[in-house]
Amino acid sequence: MDSRVRQAISLLSEDLSCDFDFKTLAASVNLSPSRLRHLFKDETGLTPAQYLKRLRLERARELLDTSFLRLKEVIVSSRLLLLLKKLLVVSTLKLGAQFNKSMSES
Repeated sequence: MDSRVRQAISLLSEDLSCDFDFKTLAASVNLSPSRLRHLFKDETGLTPAQYLKRLRLERARELLDTSFLRLKEVIVSSRLLLLLKKLLVVSTLKLGAQFNKSMSES
């Protein structure tokens, strides 16, 4: 694996509760944002943002399995609230589209 991608992964993994600043991440490994994204995806199969989401989800799963934190506390500590809101909106839109389709077929 490219050493710059390994370094980027290490930086992403350091503190999952921090805001994700892709430009700063790219600068810290001496690459342009577009080059880092391309190289990262080639090496890992994921973009840096997708990789970070996966890390956060894994951390949330670990907290749920090994701690006495409530779901709300895990969501907040893992920075998953925005991701869950997006998933809820997408699910709601899909459900609405399925409902509208079923109503038009009747």
